[in-house]
Amino acid sequence: MTILNGFKQVDLSSTNGMGSTPTIKVTDSSVTFNRGFCRELKFAQFIELYVDIKNHKVAFMGTNTETRVSRHFCQPKKSKKVAGVYWTGKSIRHVMDVSLNRKSGQTLKLVGSKENGAIVFNYGNTDQGTN
Repeated sequence: MTILNGFKQVDLSSTNGMGSTPTIKVTDSSVTFNRGFCRELKFAQFIELYVDIKNHKVAFMGTNTETRVSRHFCQPKKSKKVAGVYWTGKSIRHVMDVSLNRKSGQTLKLVGSKENGAIVFNYGNTDQGTN
């Protein structure tokens, strides 16, 4: 088809109707991780957060071993049912706000990229959607 010259077909078979791109949404009341995020980290039981405040970036690494700096993330037996993970803790929201330079009342929906086993988000890569 000449109308599709230059286009590349996307394989939608692995999305199972869920978003496959790892995204997070940061609001005044929560940080929400979509199923694509959970899937990219292989439904890890724990995750570790890394911040680059100067460049307004955050990165997450999944692990199945609890460390002194990790936080509980997914239940191993329920990974196939996970639609997303929702955090409401004030301290995690504060870290995200400072790292991403998020202002009060602002909703950020960030699309992540996988780099060396981590999912990296930066404020310059935003999608101001509502989901």
